[in-house]
Amino acid sequence: MRFLYVLIIASILGVGASWLINYYIKSKYEIDENVTKEAVEEIYGELLGKVESLYYIESEEKLKKKINELNKNFPTNLGVLKLKQRDKGIQHYSYGVNYFSYEREMYPHSYFYTDSSLRRSPGLMRGYVENREGDETDSLKYERVIKINDQELDIELVVDYQKLQSLVEEL
Repeated sequence: MRFLYVLIIASILGVGASWLINYYIKSKYEIDENVTKEAVEEIYGELLGKVESLYYIESEEKLKKKINELNKNFPTNLGVLKLKQRDKGIQHYSYGVNYFSYEREMYPHSYFYTDSSLRRSPGLMRGYVENREGDETDSLKYERVIKINDQELDIELVVDYQKLQSLVEEL
């Protein structure tokens, strides 16, 4: 009989712990229903278009000039933490050439929760990036893959999630 009581109490504690862990994960990594891929593309569309256009520049000199111009005039009021543009690399195993890369500061570590039940649309993941001092920034990663000349090319945008939410509310 004592074993049955222990089993019941252990089951209740296990279910309670599971519920608390699930609640914590959802509160930390679930994407708000107002933050959609379309909203991200509307807010950052012009910037993403400029970065995407770099793939079409064939002259190395023009490409360097365009990248310098983009870096000099990079918008600082949109909460962009990282923006990278690269090809997919050899057989999708490793990332290839970085055509353009911007980071507001050095972020040596980032983590994005990949559970699809917490995403509102494919290509969006919520998580955090950590700077050298160990400060974490709640962030959202947006990915866009485009095909140019039978090559899959990748654009990855990481933004401050709180700033993004305020920009979405302004829409």
